[in-house]
Amino acid sequence: TLACKCDNLLVENNGWSTRQLPNGQTEWIPPPDVPLIGGTNTYHHPERLLPKDDEKD
Repeated sequence: TLACKCDNLLVENNGWSTRQLPNGQTEWIPPPDVPLIGGTNTYHHPERLLPKDDEKD
């Protein structure tokens, strides 16, 4: 999984892990002692939040 240096350090030094989902997106999984819910990050991919041209409203 490609990530920036800061995010790579989360995996290397802070117990985070990643996995590639069937749709190709990266899921971030926090360590058990971090009270966060893992998931995918759409910050750099706002197009993922918009309906596709072939989807009805």
